[in-house]
Amino acid sequence: MRHLGYTEKWIQYGIIEKETIEYQLDALRKGEDQNPEYYRYQALVNWLKPKEFLTDEEAERFIELTKEDSDQAMAGTAVKVLLTFDSLADNQFDYLCAEFSNFREWTEKVIGRERIKRQVLSQNMTYELFEKCLAHCQQFNEKFII
Repeated sequence: MRHLGYTEKWIQYGIIEKETIEYQLDALRKGEDQNPEYYRYQALVNWLKPKEFLTDEEAERFIELTKEDSDQAMAGTAVKVLLTFDSLADNQFDYLCAEFSNFREWTEKVIGRERIKRQVLSQNMTYELFEKCLAHCQQFNEKFII
């Protein structure tokens, strides 16, 4: 378990099962992928995929595991996946934005995009909102309008 960088919390929180860890350890030994962070990332993404919504506790635990992870690049990428999860409640989104901003400067782009996306999906399009979208695209050199 430690060879892959997991702690007991991963199992306690239901992110991964011991059988899956054994399978991953076998794959690591066989040389299928020598990057333990890849296995942890996949565990987080696979746990999130089938969910229709998250409880506040699940979101907090996800962040806790990523904050404690030894590979912060992987952790930031996993949090990005969580941040773009469509069914986050507003309070969860705000919590994640605060936590996500601790990972790297590039998070400003993702947080800004997701904030605007949430506005576009929750209210009528206005000229001001369109200008906000356009300004974001120009500031971050994005090639699409949200």
